[in-house]
Amino acid sequence: MNHYVSDDMLSRRLKRAADHIAATTPLNTGPAWSTAGHQAGAHRSLNLPLVRRRIPIAVAVVVAVALASGTAYAAITLMQSVIQTDPGAAAVYRQNLGESLNLSQVRGGVTLTLERVYADVNRVMLTYQVQPAGSPSTFAGFATSTGAPLVTDSRGDALPEYDASFQTDPDTNETVGILVYDAESVAVNGQALSLAVTTPGVGMQAHGGGTTVVGPFAFTISVPVIAGETIAQDKTVTVAGVGVTLDRVVASPSETRVYLHASVALEPTEPYLSAHITGNGYDSRSLVITSPAELIGLGSTFRAPDGEEVVTFNNSLFGKRGSFTLTIESIGAGARIVGPWTFTFVVP
Repeated sequence: MNHYVSDDMLSRRLKRAADHIAATTPLNTGPAWSTAGHQAGAHRSLNLPLVRRRIPIAVAVVVAVALASGTAYAAITLMQSVIQTDPGAAAVYRQNLGESLNLSQVRGGVTLTLERVYADVNRVMLTYQVQPAGSPSTFAGFATSTGAPLVTDSRGDALPEYDASFQTDPDTNETVGILVYDAESVAVNGQALSLAVTTPGVGMQAHGGGTTVVGPFAFTISVPVIAGETIAQDKTVTVAGVGVTLDRVVASPSETRVYLHASVALEPTEPYLSAHITGNGYDSRSLVITSPAELIGLGSTFRAPDGEEVVTFNNSLFGKRGSFTLTIESIGAGARIVGPWTFTFVVP
């Protein structure tokens, strides 16, 4: 079975590259690297409370190293191939956390299946499968403004989507994917979430033809929320007259987050916020090594509804103990401001 991974999938998930990439101003995105994969085309709409920042960098290098030119996942399933590109999702998968769903609906000869759901204090994650019957067409994304289904809680509040990826098997046209939503505003340790998952349809790309939308689809699901660890800080470090405050660190099985604010107005659309965590044998950047001097970390940065800047690390330090150091290499406030701002915190 051949597996194809899209460059856009990885560019959405790459938060920052090695320090020398963060040091360039402005970033040079260059031409897109073409692959045979697919990725939902729409990104977060501007009226959502979280504004996603992404850095489209070094995608070809990362794909070549992480996937070994398409051969690294030859012995595993298509779903495992998708999940392995996100260390947080992979950790959840290995521990068999979350709830099995296997809920399917058929519209216009296309079967959409919600396979599994997981929730903790940081994330809600859904894995799904799209399978066309008979016609030679492939999944081209969900027919929504964000490229992901709408997920709402029991109060009708929408969970912001901030990451999504999928892969398609060119032999069977089967597509599997993962959807990641922000759970901060709705998740409470130990409680269950009742969620509605809806989409007006899925786009299906005919071979050599146009795209048609098949749907709608609607599911109701329930999932327990796994507890996280919150390390309150409220520490401020000032460098060159600019103060950066670390409010708290929140670690869960799927992700570690740090919450920041600064004495200058940080711009949500600039890619200059760069950070990493080290300590006790842990380095958030050590997930993909492209050379002895270059490390790449996985995660995202966005602005929370209360105005805090959130930096996520898919290589979670959940379950680890000891002293750790958060280093903010740079921030953006109309231009790149270089630190570093360094904070030490202890996970008891």
